[in-house]
This record gives sequence, C-alpha cells and structure tokens, in this order.
Amino acid sequence: MRQGVLLGFLFLLKFDGCLTEETLTEDYTESDYIDNSIDLIPTYVSPTERFLQKLSNPFWSINRTDKEARNIIERFILGLPRPIQNLLLPVERSAKQGFGDILNRFKDNIHAIYPGTLWCGAGSVAKNEEDIGIFKYTDYCCRDHDNCSNNINAGDEKYSLKNNGIFTRSFCDCDETFYKCLKNANSLISQKIGTTYFNLLRPQCFRYDYPITRCNKYARNRLYDNKCIEYDLDLNQNKTWQWFDNPNF
Repeated sequence: MRQGVLLGFLFLLKFDGCLTEETLTEDYTESDYIDNSIDLIPTYVSPTERFLQKLSNPFWSINRTDKEARNIIERFILGLPRPIQNLLLPVERSAKQGFGDILNRFKDNIHAIYPGTLWCGAGSVAKNEEDIGIFKYTDYCCRDHDNCSNNINAGDEKYSLKNNGIFTRSFCDCDETFYKCLKNANSLISQKIGTTYFNLLRPQCFRYDYPITRCNKYARNRLYDNKCIEYDLDLNQNKTWQWFDNPNF
C-alpha cells in the first residue's frame, strides 16, 4: 500500500518482540483523542502510530541536511534484526504516492513490500494497475484499498474531521471492503496484513451517519483502550461526518 503501512516492518517488530502493545502503552493517555482545534474532530492515534511518529519526528532533521537525516535512518535500520533490514531497503523512486507510507517523512528513501505482493506495503512496485504479485488475491485487496476514492491524508482536514495521524484514513466502506477481502484471501500474508493494519495500527475510518451518542458495545480480549464495535446513534438528529472504530481482524 502506497501511503502508510510498513506492514512487514511492524509485524516483525511485534512478533520478534521488539514492539509489543504493552511497551507501546506505557505513556498512553486520553489525550490521544484530544486536539487543540476547536471545530475539528481529531482521529484516534494508536500507541503503535505514536511510536512511529517519534521515529519520524522533526528532530531528525534539525540542523542536519537531508543526507545526514537519511544516514541516521539507515544506521537505525542496520541496527535492526536482519529480517527487518530485508524489508527496509533504501531506494530511489518517483512512483505515484498513495496509501501505505506510514513513515511518509522518509517515503522516498525507505521501501517495504511484502514478499510475493506488489501493492502491500510502503509504496507500490507495480508497473501498472493490472500488475499483480504471486499472492494475487491479497494484492487485489491492497490495490483496491490504495484506490479508495475518499480518503483523508495525513495532516489533512475534511468534513470537519482532522487526520492528526501519520498515514491516511479511509472512508469506512473502503476499510470494510479491505477487511472482507483479506479474510476471503485467507493466506498467511493476508492474515499478517489484516492483523497489522486493523489490530496494531488500528486506524479509525469515517462515514456520514447519525450522531454518535455513546458506545453500546466494546470489543473483548483487549487489556486497554477498547474499540467500540456497536454504537448508539441519535436518529432524531441530522447525519454528520464522524470517526468510527474498525473491528479487530
């Protein structure tokens, strides 16, 4: 995926023990939902995304040239386990930017694509829309999600919603289709991608619906920061654009 997900990187960090939900929640506060903007509604930023925000923090480039900043990132990558290094290869590219570069500050220098796919990861190595990898059904899912017609890019505002995260948020129909597509693909790769995107990165989606009054049901099997899986809506009010939690994969 071209605009935000370094899925292989995150999966290996999580399952190699370098990155866990426990270590990422040490500094979690309700401020993740709070924004200084009065009229804009910010999205939720997960502990994983906040961890990645720290990696892409502007301090990397303060009083440093772009080349020096890239060298710092490259040294960081070289200090990671070899399987992760293999997923993070410096490249020179001018490909169309889209869904998948979670560290979009370094999206022109760091490349991560799941083996056997051309669309699933940071950036796309597909030559055209019909170019698909070995895991074609999973690749179809990532390609179609890349091409979602309604997104809010990192740092952008739309419908009085603020994407204060570092990767794109999608229209709920697009995330729902992506979820079902990965489930139907039913491969090891699709399971890894689904788990990383929906459970670890856990972006909210947005849709036009009746106002949310409260969460009626939370997801189970989470020790903290539960997702809402069933909302109470005020059917007597006008519909509005809102953020909604995606289900766990």
